[in-house]
Amino acid sequence: METNPDILAARAKLAAKLSKGGQVGGKGSVRRKKVIKHHDTQVDDKKFASAIKKYNWQHIPDIKEVNMFREDGSIIHYANPRFEASQSLSGYMVSGKAENKKLEELLPGILQQLDKNDLATLQSMAREFAAKQAQAKGSADDDDEFGDINFEEASKN
Repeated sequence: METNPDILAARAKLAAKLSKGGQVGGKGSVRRKKVIKHHDTQVDDKKFASAIKKYNWQHIPDIKEVNMFREDGSIIHYANPRFEASQSLSGYMVSGKAENKKLEELLPGILQQLDKNDLATLQSMAREFAAKQAQAKGSADDDDEFGDINFEEASKN
């Protein structure tokens, strides 16, 4: 057995290193089994662009926003989307960042986009808002239910 202090110190250092992270390498060490594929997004963009050309999708410029109204009253809102149309497929394609918003958030700017079903929803919301306002006003009047009370006279009695 070695008694050289330098060799013993090197062995102790190696043992400390191995105890932290397991085996460093060599025979019997664990191999990496998962293969990581680096995926290039430009390839997807090229495939997407070629599919668009294949089906004759035409870009329609100058569309500032797209709103899709859902039955539950929420709206899918696209600000500055990319909008394409295909006459052969008779369809439209909207791409961009979508946000789910409520009708109240977009109300002043989208009145001309609403149909009669959405207008009925808007009228019911206006009725609910008016009822809430009346209820809040009524609760403010309830604070005065005792009227004018002279607390000095009441405390003497």
